[in-house]
Amino acid sequence: GDPNAKPANVYNCRCTMAAVVKGFKKVENVAEPVSVNRFKEKAPNIMADSLTSIEKRSTIKLQHGFSAFPDEDILRERTKKILPKKGYFDIAMHGSQTGVGFGSQEINMSPRTLANIIKHNADYKGENIRLLSCSTGKNMPDGSYCFAEDLANNLGVKVEAPDDILYVREDGSFYVGMFGNGQMITYKPNERRRLK
Repeated sequence: GDPNAKPANVYNCRCTMAAVVKGFKKVENVAEPVSVNRFKEKAPNIMADSLTSIEKRSTIKLQHGFSAFPDEDILRERTKKILPKKGYFDIAMHGSQTGVGFGSQEINMSPRTLANIIKHNADYKGENIRLLSCSTGKNMPDGSYCFAEDLANNLGVKVEAPDDILYVREDGSFYVGMFGNGQMITYKPNERRRLK
């Protein structure tokens, strides 16, 4: 769809954005930017989770994939309407450059843990992955792997992800960046030599 057509009730992955047809109203409830170190601070708690306990968390089946937004999050319903992309398995949840929020608005999962969950999902047949999670495809300033590139390396498949905030309309159409100036970036597995 046309990213410049701003329908009512546009929501994005990190905050709630109120919108009207003629333009954006005041932004409310914007979460603070996720720092590169935020995931690292939570890493010990992430590793304590077993795959069994993680898989019991609330997920919703998408047309071809799954989402893991918190129960009260409006994106749980909106992402169900996103049309699948041929050859791709969709994963939708809150995200940042360094981690995703599995069943949470807070970043709580590493690429390696998500890769294990995807591999053990009964519907996953080795397809490429489309991450519908904010900024998971945004390059890291220090040249290290962003979340999507690390996930591609862990799974051995291409991973497509947004390089900015992902906005999802009520009808399931979406765009990247507040004014549609972002894009979905594709990472191939081990495209760059493994970083030390």
